[in-house]
This record gives sequence, structure tokens and C-alpha cells, in this order.
Amino acid sequence: MRGPCTAGSTSVRVAFDEARVDALFHDLDQRELPGVAVGIAIGAQPVYRKGFGLMNMEQSAPLSPTTRMRIWSVSKHFTCLAFLLLCEEFKADLDAPIGNQLPELHRVAHSVTPRQLMGNISGLQDAFDVSWHINGTGRPISSEVLFGMYRELDTVNSDPGHTWRYNNGGFLILSMLVERIARKPLEEVLREKIFDPVGMRDTLLRRVDTDFVPNSAALHTANPAGGYCKAAFGTAIAGEGGIVSTVDDLLRWLAHMDSPTVGSPDTWNLLKTPLHLRNGLSTSYGLGLCHRNYRGLSTLDRKSVV
Repeated sequence: MRGPCTAGSTSVRVAFDEARVDALFHDLDQRELPGVAVGIAIGAQPVYRKGFGLMNMEQSAPLSPTTRMRIWSVSKHFTCLAFLLLCEEFKADLDAPIGNQLPELHRVAHSVTPRQLMGNISGLQDAFDVSWHINGTGRPISSEVLFGMYRELDTVNSDPGHTWRYNNGGFLILSMLVERIARKPLEEVLREKIFDPVGMRDTLLRRVDTDFVPNSAALHTANPAGGYCKAAFGTAIAGEGGIVSTVDDLLRWLAHMDSPTVGSPDTWNLLKTPLHLRNGLSTSYGLGLCHRNYRGLSTLDRKSVV
């Protein structure tokens, strides 16, 4: 996901050439192989919605802007927003030690704050990295098992705030923190506080690929023979990357980001503002979002290049 930070506030007219965009996806415009779904908005107004290729090779089903697909780490800023909404309700504190709510964690994690988890500056080890080195990505591993690793992990990569390191495990801890404070599954918190109010009716948290979710694209992976095989991601994924959505729902979300009704102006400023390390160096990464310039435009993206 890449969207302008201030698209809704500019009156600059932008020319749009549909044929030139079509040409970019010419090689994917077929009915035999997996493809992509594409959405473009200008000034919060959708101007391009198309699908190319298949959502499922087995059924020869075409992709479309209404097809559900994993959005992976774009999920992170939704999870951050869910926590910040709890802060707005005075139920959570961005800078309170997580050990207050999650005492079962090993003591090396107790002083870390939610802000540091969201900004990838917690210094904690990544339970996903540890698990994937041991088990690979195909073996079924639940969120509870992954979270349980933080009861035993007794070493850290650095002290909190000293280094920036992309950390899926930190967002798993944040997911559990949201659930502990809200006393509800993360699925319900996201739906009630974000998806339903914005009108994102086809968006949900899907932790595993082995359940049945209507209108969902299959996972295709390349094989050594040059073709594709049907696969499933074994590791459960929560707020670190488990949301599935559609192009149409994400266009609604980008329009909402230009003029939010879910979350206060202060909350959205926190999401977008890059954090700084103890030495004063900017990480370019806010709370689940990366703020940077792309060809002279101010953009928000899901992942820093630090």
C-alpha cells in the first residue's frame, strides 16, 4: 500500500491515462496464470479498478477488485490504530511497560512499551524468525504458541530504543495486548472499531489459510519446474500480517485516511510521525507506517528501507 499523506488537501489536477496503466499489466492480462488486482485513486476518488489473471488456477477463476487477498504487513497499522483507539478510551497507555498487562512475558520484555513495539525499536528477538529457522513456514504453528515463546526468550537484540529492526513478533505481542485490554479477540476489535465503521465489509482478520473464507484468492507459489503449486502458509498470523481485504475496501480505506472519522487527529499524527532512536537518528517509521518521499511525493508505506 502506498498512498499520499495529504492527497485530500491538494487541489492539484492530475492527468490519468488508463491505457498507459493497462500497458503496465499487459503480460498479466491472461486467463491461465495467477495475476494481480489494481486500484488507483486520485484525490480520494477511485479512477482505476481492474483485475488481471486468475485468483485460483484450479478453478480458472479471474481476479477482480472484489477478490479477498492477504494484505500481509499492511495489517500492522490497523493493529496500531486498534491499540490507539483503546488509548483514546483511556483503557491503554502508549508508553506503559507491557509487563503491566502481560506479566507472563520473560522479564527482559517487561520494560518495553507499546510505542516501541509499533515502531520496531523494542530490541526484542522476533519469535517468527526463531520459529521459521527451526520449523520452516509450512508447519502449523498457532499465535498462542508463538506468543508463548516470549515466556522463554531471555536474550534481546538491543536495549529498547537503541536499534530499528523489523519485528513481526513485536506486533504479535501488540495483538495479544489489544486482546488483553479489550477482553475480546483481535478479530472482533478490528471489525467493531475499524472495518464496520469505515464500510470495509469484505475485510477481516484471517489467521490461517486452512479455513474457508468466501471469494478468496488461493496462494500460488513458484515451483522449480517454472510453474506454480497450491500452497498454504502454516504459521498463524495475527495483527502482524493476518488481514485479508479487497482492492475496493482498500480504496475506501485510503479515502478514509485522507479525512479520518475513526481515530482522532492526534492518533493519526502518531501513526504517521517517524520515531527516533536514542542517538537521535530518525527511523523513517512511525507506528506501523513508513513516511518517506517517493519521486518528490510524500508517501505512506508499510515498511521502512532502513
